[in-house]
Amino acid sequence: MNRTLRGFFWVVASAGSTACGAAGAGGTTATTAHATQSVAFRGEECQGVWKRPKDAKGVELPWDSADASGNAAWSKGEAIHDAKKEQQVLEAICFDTFGHEDTFKRYLRTDDRRFDPTEAALLVDECVESGKCTSDEMMAGAVAWYAHELELTRLSAASKKLEISQEARDAFVDRSLNNVKTLDAYLATLTPAARAYAVDLPKAAHDARATYYKANADEYTTLDRILERMDRASASLLTIRSDVAARCLDPKKCASDPLYREVSRWLVKAYDASKMTLEAHAAALALGHAHARRGTIQAQVWASQSAFRKLHPEVKAPIPVTEEDDAPEVADAAIETVRGEVAAIKAEHGTSKLTFKDPTPWKRCDDTDIDNFDGPIEQTHVIYKQNCAENAAGAKIVPFIVATADVSNVKPGGIIVAAVTGPAATRHGIIGQVFVGDKLVQLGPDKFTTTSGDPLKGQP
Repeated sequence: MNRTLRGFFWVVASAGSTACGAAGAGGTTATTAHATQSVAFRGEECQGVWKRPKDAKGVELPWDSADASGNAAWSKGEAIHDAKKEQQVLEAICFDTFGHEDTFKRYLRTDDRRFDPTEAALLVDECVESGKCTSDEMMAGAVAWYAHELELTRLSAASKKLEISQEARDAFVDRSLNNVKTLDAYLATLTPAARAYAVDLPKAAHDARATYYKANADEYTTLDRILERMDRASASLLTIRSDVAARCLDPKKCASDPLYREVSRWLVKAYDASKMTLEAHAAALALGHAHARRGTIQAQVWASQSAFRKLHPEVKAPIPVTEEDDAPEVADAAIETVRGEVAAIKAEHGTSKLTFKDPTPWKRCDDTDIDNFDGPIEQTHVIYKQNCAENAAGAKIVPFIVATADVSNVKPGGIIVAAVTGPAATRHGIIGQVFVGDKLVQLGPDKFTTTSGDPLKGQP
């Protein structure tokens, strides 16, 4: 295990003699999601999200009436739906509570680098008022970092961008900051060991990421500027990714580098937005269909806590983010993913024709259980146990054309994974990955002189 991780986990384990085990040691029972006295904002804007109460026969009643179940218009909403921020804010403040929540989904899409106080406040509101953040210490600990980034001045300034009344803005700010206090009150009930694992370890991952973001501030600033024009972004994104590749030196490091992975994900989206489906497919191959979330802060928190749990199996399981969610999807029936061993490369006028050896049975290895963890805390990743099996030889690969620059380091005998399309006479493709033996040596057009493994497995 990585030395940095091991050192931090020793500190966590030393925080108390009893960690937060399966029985929930150090936790508390769930608190009520809302006070008995109504806390709902009742401004005129709320009538656009309220449901008018009805009697037992379904007849609508006045707004301030209670329905057959004793609920007034503002007592219980459905959920905070995916919508404009203004709509989400009103759905959060115009009710005392809501019947359904999806805190986990909101947590996954809350950005730590481009921190948005309004989005963070909605995360805290949904988590606390649903009862998640007052009963589930692991979710509460993950949300705590976002909550502690909120304060009156920052949240008030962000709320001024919302196209709602000043009264509604004030209600949103006050309610969110009160929910931060409620969250902190729950976290204060945890044992020191439980807090170190559930709260401090995620915070350490966030702090390490903040240092990483600062060290790469120029690249991130350039990236954000490029993303303002997605229709023209692909060439610039490719340049940034190549620059990052030159810095991280080999595929194993790049495959877990947060900046490399973020740029790669945006590259897939940029190609897709420009209707460059072949390019998008190849970029997705380079990124790897497995471990799609590797490099996100949520996956880092999960991996760091999972690494600690491997040493201390008595503690609760982390929030199940894993590295596998949210894979970029590029689907086109006309595009084929090809994997084959190069027989010859014939270059002419900036392009090269690749021919392939007759396919033979080959060994495919898939990840199974977690074996270990590696990498510094800001980009911890999983090393998986392997289940390997022989694959059939498959059909003969029809030759195709690629850009010569993309195969300038490729020799006969190398194994190429590419996105390919077109009939035999005009068949062309774009390189996704290149292997020498089982070693990954190239991601897309990015070439490496050294390699220390194959974290993406190289399989389509």
